[in-house]
Amino acid sequence: MDSATEIKQLQRLFQESFNYTTCSYQIPSTDSQASLNFQIASFLHAFGGPDNLLVIYYGGHGGPRTGQSKSPCTWAARNETEGPSLDWSLIQPSLFNADCDVAIILDCCYAGQAARSIPAQTIELLAATDKDQWTPNSKSSWQTFTKALIKEMGKMLERDGVVTLRGLAKHLSATGAGLYRQPFYISLGGDHLAGPIKLARLRDSRDPHARVGEASPAVSLQLKLSLFEPLNSETASSLIRWMTRDSPTSIEDIQFADQALTEANETGQLCNELLHVHSQADGQLLSYLSKQGQAEGIALLSHLRSAMSSPTSPHLTDVEVMQVIKTVKQRSQDLVVFIEDTLPRLNTNSLQALEAGELFKAINQDLRNHINMRLTLIAEDMPDKETEIAFDATDPPRARQRFRTGSKDGKRVLVEYFYYEETSSNSETSILRQVRRISALHAEAKSRAFHLMQGVGFLRESLCGIRYGIVYQIPEETGGHLFSSLSDLISKVNTVPLEIRMRTAYALCEALLNLHSIGWYHKAIKSENILCFVQNSEMGSERSFTTWELHCPYLIGFDCSRPSATETRSTVDFTTSNNIYRHPDRWGRAAPFQRHHDIYALGILLLEVGCWRLLKNMDSKGEDFEHIKHPENLRALLLGSILDKTTHAAGTQFALAIRFCLEKRQWSDLEEWQVQKMMRQRVLEPLRACYVPTEMLALN
Repeated sequence: MDSATEIKQLQRLFQESFNYTTCSYQIPSTDSQASLNFQIASFLHAFGGPDNLLVIYYGGHGGPRTGQSKSPCTWAARNETEGPSLDWSLIQPSLFNADCDVAIILDCCYAGQAARSIPAQTIELLAATDKDQWTPNSKSSWQTFTKALIKEMGKMLERDGVVTLRGLAKHLSATGAGLYRQPFYISLGGDHLAGPIKLARLRDSRDPHARVGEASPAVSLQLKLSLFEPLNSETASSLIRWMTRDSPTSIEDIQFADQALTEANETGQLCNELLHVHSQADGQLLSYLSKQGQAEGIALLSHLRSAMSSPTSPHLTDVEVMQVIKTVKQRSQDLVVFIEDTLPRLNTNSLQALEAGELFKAINQDLRNHINMRLTLIAEDMPDKETEIAFDATDPPRARQRFRTGSKDGKRVLVEYFYYEETSSNSETSILRQVRRISALHAEAKSRAFHLMQGVGFLRESLCGIRYGIVYQIPEETGGHLFSSLSDLISKVNTVPLEIRMRTAYALCEALLNLHSIGWYHKAIKSENILCFVQNSEMGSERSFTTWELHCPYLIGFDCSRPSATETRSTVDFTTSNNIYRHPDRWGRAAPFQRHHDIYALGILLLEVGCWRLLKNMDSKGEDFEHIKHPENLRALLLGSILDKTTHAAGTQFALAIRFCLEKRQWSDLEEWQVQKMMRQRVLEPLRACYVPTEMLALN
């Protein structure tokens, strides 16, 4: 397994962020068992002790063996049944005899097999997967366990100041972590009152400004303990250790529960305010929703209050408590999504009132971002200063080029150019206003669910004719700066596993739903407006799916996009090759753009992803559908024989999601939040179920 780079990154994280002493050891292929056994014994002798913590990490191959070793917990040099290997189950017991606490992190297949007998001291295990499952390696298109581990450890340390393996397992198990397998966590022993192992940054004793023994200002806390039984020496020892070194595991749960309940309470108050206290100058109550919308909001608010009510039993198990918190978080999230979907109905004054209100800072961060983005998109004035870019010398300006790379403030950027025809109805002034609006959209803080690159400005050039560029910061998490459109990848990458295609489809649907939630229509959804980056700096074959981050696409091509309430730019195009991506209402004419036009285009895009073929190549006559002159004839063909082929290639659930996007229905009878809700139920969630492992669905 090519994990050397990730191991170096993890080692640097422990050294620089935690200030820990680290030692790396490459297990030799000769006499592996004895060599590692000796290395572990030497490590324990040098660093073990009652008040110390050892973190043991392994990255490589693992799993049950069918050769001479029958151990279910074998580490190997190669992912084969033969070759150098060792039995970890014979070495791990030596850690149980150590006086120190031990945190074990294993990134290998079948890592959960390492869960063994119960020692006296605290030992915790975080494994990349359970005992009977494999895990993707660094050459896979899925994010590796170690890469996700490094990212989450950094986030937890910055946010909380400490890192726990249990907390890591929770965050890594979330869908957003991007792991194919659910990590496995277990505490192998120790005093349950002592609390979990906590990784925190050590003070550097070499720092001349660090004063030993100097107390920092703190808030006094008086703690009273009520005991049901007499205090014996064993209980007293545990309590002393708890109050001086650790906190009980339940404290982390209390903090987690308090955060969830506080956020849910603030969300409920905000919804109640939106439903009931909007007023006009004359003092009359004014609701921004229809009666049906109000009923939906009131029902969701009632569900949240019910979930937050006192439990029927005062004695709940840990599992029952976590289920209550999970329900509260889900009900709160349902309400947040509803509020987000109804934001386009609020006018500027109402949005500004929300932004200035006392509840704004306490509500869900994603909801705050949505409100800010909506305000930006309907604002009259936007930043008009152009951005200066240091372009790469190897990427000179060319006529009609679409992309160009360079740097800004030491970070890599990508410029996407737009070209407009100068006509009386499409003056440069209105074009510049449009470009500034697109730039402002991308510059706002937003969740990854938008699948948009962060914007850092715009520019106007005249060297190769008048053109405008949106400047994106190339995502740091991408392995390199090479990229390709999805349309090109479909043409040159021959085979892509079904689960990766499902994940790509889910990401694209998620992106459009988030864009629509702030009232922004893309107007040009198609595979050539989707960008994917390479997996790592060492690019493999461009024809291999493992080279590309297909599971993390980015939406581009916003030259036609606009807020839902603004004008439609007059664009008349009678070419069949372009019209096949358009809704039948817009074939060859500039009809007012509506939300369901984007949804129809999404259906076409999902069809291409599911079959992994460009739409024009699906014409059985080999004419790129040039023989079709009426748009409804193409819709009938898509919903007929072509969708049948998609069912065969991607499954029934995937095909039904596409059918919902393409079918003709009375969209005008539905409100925005109703369309969004239907899209989540009929498209997004079925797509998610196609690729997310069952255990992760149950967890989330």
